[in-house]
Amino acid sequence: MNKFMTSKLNITGLPPLINTLEHGKLYCITVQSARWFDTLMSHVVSKRNTLLSFRDIEDDYPRVADRFKDKKIDIITIEQKRLQKLSKKLTRFLIELSQLQIKDGALYIDLSDLLLSEQAKNEQLVIELKRFASRQNLAIVLLFNEGDKDSDVEQFLSHQRTDFYGIMKFSGGVEPSSLQIDIWYIDTGCVVNQNYRVQNLNGQLALSISDNVDLAVSQFQQADVIVDQHYKELGPKLNKSWTIAKNHDDLFRLIKENPSATVLMHALKSTSLKELAQQIYKLRQLAGQNLKVIILEVNINLRMTEQSILRCLGANLILPSKIHINTLTNIISSTANLVFVGDLTADFYSVYDEESMPTKLGYLTPNGFTNELQKLTASSVKYGISSTLVILEIPSGIAAMDTIKYAQFNRNGDIFTVVDNAIYVYLYGCRDADVDSTLTFILGAEPLLIFRSAQRYVKSDAIKLQTIHLSEYIQRNPVVDYLDRITEFAEHREKMENMRADTMDAFEINIAIPAQLKLKNNEL
Repeated sequence: MNKFMTSKLNITGLPPLINTLEHGKLYCITVQSARWFDTLMSHVVSKRNTLLSFRDIEDDYPRVADRFKDKKIDIITIEQKRLQKLSKKLTRFLIELSQLQIKDGALYIDLSDLLLSEQAKNEQLVIELKRFASRQNLAIVLLFNEGDKDSDVEQFLSHQRTDFYGIMKFSGGVEPSSLQIDIWYIDTGCVVNQNYRVQNLNGQLALSISDNVDLAVSQFQQADVIVDQHYKELGPKLNKSWTIAKNHDDLFRLIKENPSATVLMHALKSTSLKELAQQIYKLRQLAGQNLKVIILEVNINLRMTEQSILRCLGANLILPSKIHINTLTNIISSTANLVFVGDLTADFYSVYDEESMPTKLGYLTPNGFTNELQKLTASSVKYGISSTLVILEIPSGIAAMDTIKYAQFNRNGDIFTVVDNAIYVYLYGCRDADVDSTLTFILGAEPLLIFRSAQRYVKSDAIKLQTIHLSEYIQRNPVVDYLDRITEFAEHREKMENMRADTMDAFEINIAIPAQLKLKNNEL
């Protein structure tokens, strides 16, 4: 199926780009009264569309029921008591949906707040529905009766807002009188806080631009600088004219009000890569392509892989912590017209593939090394980063343990093994130009001062070929597993270091009293 297929909302007065639902995406429409659904759904009748509801269609959707009789829309109903059970079995709910042979148009789900629970489950609900929409190539629209302020629906949308491709909210008294486009993604970016007056013309909704200021236009004209809650890390680089976010929620509020701003975010050791990536992704989904996202490394050096992931998910620039204040100011000034050219429609989990992220480091058994090498090589190709395999030949007469027992492997993805008289080292996300310095740091000395020779493989095809050769050799020949020896030495080394530390702690530091020296005159 064509992933660019669309369906229409058919609401008079709504701009064409907003009047369109893109297949494979998840949307949400809220109303303040459930009885408005019949009027709303009468617009979207189509032989390709489906309504899923737990309500009595004849009573609550009389106009839609007439279209159903004319075969202009499909209707699927669920008993309310079954909905309560399905809320506890999300997977079962989606499996049943997939078995319904829904047409390739738009699926409108008249959701009850019975499906809403704690935030973690709500987040999972949205993730699964997004994946379902993508797999089935459907535009899925969740219909909610928002009800009173602080309702479960309002809290749900507050937490999950950036996970939807579009949200519109109808409000008013007996009938809808206004419509707010809370956020709606289009080809050129996104529309934020656009307001319309709503009229009911013979049972059909008609819109006109509200007298309120069109925030979506005015916001894109601003270009302020917003700094996240870790602003103290900037020190003297912090400009007094920049806006400081008090916390995570405040950052989202400030960017929602100004989606074309430049935001400075900090990469810290205390923040996981996934957490930082999710925050960048949600900010990009919230504000669209005009937001400038600059990441400043604080006490961490992001690897090529990590930088690539953050750029794919919405970051424009990633800068080192030691950047000079004038350089930072010039960069911010030069990004005024910068536009994010990545895919605004990308699914987070399709980009951030945890299974392809490196988790192992240091020594692996020969078989474990070849298996991990295949996985990491594939990951390097996927993210377009440089990685290097180095084969170090051990000089004759020197034990393998003597060459690597003091080695320090600190980064996930940097792995090694020992096979006969060779040490195989794989440096994930390491450029060819950085291999010598990286190996020197790991080994504690330049490689050729320890080993007889070093063969380096950078291209993925060459690494794959060496992996095949190594795997075949291991299958045909017995090889020694050094895991127990390395573990034993590491434990011994740690024990000795602890003993030295305990001994040093036992010393008392006294204030020295100068001795009275009696020297002969000729000694002065």
